[in-house]
Amino acid sequence: MRASSEQAHLRICATSDLHAHLLAYDYYADRPVDTFGLSRLAALIETRRAEASNSVLFDNGDLLQGNPLGDYLALTPGGDTWDVHPMIAAMNAVGYDAATIGNHDFNYGLAVLERAMAGAAYPVVLANVTRRSPKGAPLFAPFTILERTIICGTGQKQPLRIGVIGLTPPHILQWDSHHLFGRVDVCDMLEAAAEYLPQMRDAGADLVIALCHAGLGADDHQAGMEDAIIPLAALPGIDVIVAGHHHLVFPGEDYRVRPSVDPIAGTIHGKPTVMPGFWGNHLGIIDLLLERSGKGWRIAASQCQAEPLQEHPQTETTAQEDPRVTAAARTSHQATLRYSRRTIGRTDTRLHTYFGLINDASAVNVMHQAQIWHAQQRLAGTELEEMPLLSAAAPVKTGGRAGTDFFTDIPAGALALRHVADLCYYPNALRIVRIKGRDVHAWLERAARIFRQIQPGIADQALINGAIPSYNFDTFHGLTYEIDISRPALGEACPSSDRPRVQNAAFRGAALNFDQDFLVVTNSYRLGGGGNLLDDGLDRLVPLGHESSRKVLERFIESQNSIAPHHQSNWRLAALPGTTVVFESHPRALTCLQQFGSDMLAPIGEAENGSIVFRLSL
Repeated sequence: MRASSEQAHLRICATSDLHAHLLAYDYYADRPVDTFGLSRLAALIETRRAEASNSVLFDNGDLLQGNPLGDYLALTPGGDTWDVHPMIAAMNAVGYDAATIGNHDFNYGLAVLERAMAGAAYPVVLANVTRRSPKGAPLFAPFTILERTIICGTGQKQPLRIGVIGLTPPHILQWDSHHLFGRVDVCDMLEAAAEYLPQMRDAGADLVIALCHAGLGADDHQAGMEDAIIPLAALPGIDVIVAGHHHLVFPGEDYRVRPSVDPIAGTIHGKPTVMPGFWGNHLGIIDLLLERSGKGWRIAASQCQAEPLQEHPQTETTAQEDPRVTAAARTSHQATLRYSRRTIGRTDTRLHTYFGLINDASAVNVMHQAQIWHAQQRLAGTELEEMPLLSAAAPVKTGGRAGTDFFTDIPAGALALRHVADLCYYPNALRIVRIKGRDVHAWLERAARIFRQIQPGIADQALINGAIPSYNFDTFHGLTYEIDISRPALGEACPSSDRPRVQNAAFRGAALNFDQDFLVVTNSYRLGGGGNLLDDGLDRLVPLGHESSRKVLERFIESQNSIAPHHQSNWRLAALPGTTVVFESHPRALTCLQQFGSDMLAPIGEAENGSIVFRLSL
């Protein structure tokens, strides 16, 4: 953008959902990569900031958690001895101007979060979370005003005051209730913004930027909504928005045109907006042409983009890793490798999730076995010991919005600690709930929303609803059932259906009794309402202690001579003669076809993203 004498060009750069991907390294596969990582993105940040006379750099949260490095630094004795958290040290070195807090930053508890953010050389802002004691005290400053001097088109220098406000999903109070309940209060994002926006203007903000760790959801505001970007953009007083949380890209093809949303220009209600992917695979860039208006500034024009770190992974060369970031990471990276490579057991079976959305996945069955094992230990000797016991778990890594390589694939042989993090991707806590058979059925029915409605007798219909993340597709161990995808999926607000998708549900060979009590082993995310699969989970909690899912899985593996979670058929898609559906998986899935009948599943081509398209005969 070219600025005249009364104008100035300001470039806003943004990251979101870095999830502890400090280096360009895949700890699960134990190998370097070239498609993500702050160490590679930092070089692009440096280049894009150097192109602009005036620039600022922000992070939109979900910084601390997301891979074995993050777990090692937060949870492992010896790994938590840092003075400045390496992610923060790297961001200090790169020169961030401000940041907010994402929902996953609360996964390790308030002590880790506050200790980490205390090392930031830049302001950390969060407007909708306050402390219980002292009542109403902010956890972090709700907003900041950055005093900057900008260079106009003629070279003249002028002051610019940039207000930055931070917002995070209110659902953190449920998702991480074991860390946050009774310690903080969380309010609606728009409610908080409406309170502080006038204060920011009164403090002299010429420009207000909202760092909102949320995605694009409904057009209209609903109290406590998780993905509030669209109604937030409608608030007067906000000029620019950085979005996140969904691990998607805006502007771009991830979003459709709506009356308030222009996914080509990158505006929502006319406000410049960017969502820069995840793990450092994109850099959000908003170029503003600012024009003097009285004593302040107004936005005369804007351009938005989410620039990929590497547009064509198989052919293009990416930037080298930034030495400032690698220096900040060196010690913790090597310690993480030593820790995560420690052998804890063996598997007789290849563990993968390549077909986790069409049948039971061996990698998910490991989690089921560990959860049942843990619950039986906890329940032994209690009045609940003889109650029917089920396990709920999801095939988290199934490609989709996280990318074509996002699958679990662990060969038969030695199991290391890094494999535990691969099998149990999120550091949730295990929980046991007591619910009725009808609640189990409703849970399954909601999980089945991941499938599109299929018309019988038609070939090659798209199977998966990409708007539903696979971590919200719980499967159940201890039941057998079918999912009839010719029937419509439940709407978000519909608690029941006259034509349920879940059919022939049975427990120990008998039809599922809707009035029978069951114990279900699940996790703290689901218990707190994550995915809207379980109603009133906190009210149905069986109080039998607190232990992380990963620690339970680690103990289970160590307790066995060798695990053998062979392919099981707890559930299946119901037969629809003359009907075929298509879905995508990784090319390595071709080596796992032996678990299916030769006439049931077949590869039919390659997608633009390098995935293999499979045809499934129903």
